[in-house]
Amino acid sequence: MMQAIKRIFNPDEFTGWHMAGVMGLFFGTIISVNMFLAYSAGSTWTGLVVENTYVESQHFNEKSTEYQRQAALGWHAETSYSDGVFSAAFKDADGTPIPTSDVTVDLGRPVHEGDDRRLLMQPSGAGAYTVATDLGAGVWEAHLIVSQDGIVAWSRIIRFELES
Repeated sequence: MMQAIKRIFNPDEFTGWHMAGVMGLFFGTIISVNMFLAYSAGSTWTGLVVENTYVESQHFNEKSTEYQRQAALGWHAETSYSDGVFSAAFKDADGTPIPTSDVTVDLGRPVHEGDDRRLLMQPSGAGAYTVATDLGAGVWEAHLIVSQDGIVAWSRIIRFELES
């Protein structure tokens, strides 16, 4: 028995057993990494942005016209997050606060639907709106929707990052 062990582990000789071990380690590593990556890909973001891309593409011209109309308004928003409060201030091209009737915000992570939430913001001054919400560290997207008399007047997606 001892002779067989010495023969297999003899450092002066590279045998078929050594090669089998090298091949097993090599392919075992490759297979393990591939299995981990396949699991990670299947358990995270699906990659879907819209339910049906064909149906969505049928509205491209309408959406393009709407984006051009909104851009012509010259409105912009300044956002911030501090102490559990998300804030947004809306101004026109001249810097004048925008009078609105409703402001909603869809907050979420860019690549994971688990933290998505829609919140109605409350007025907190001239053109400023706030809402209390808990946001963790990392990258977030805020889809701001300004409505006047029940009609969407302006919307924008703003990406921001929070430090831990």
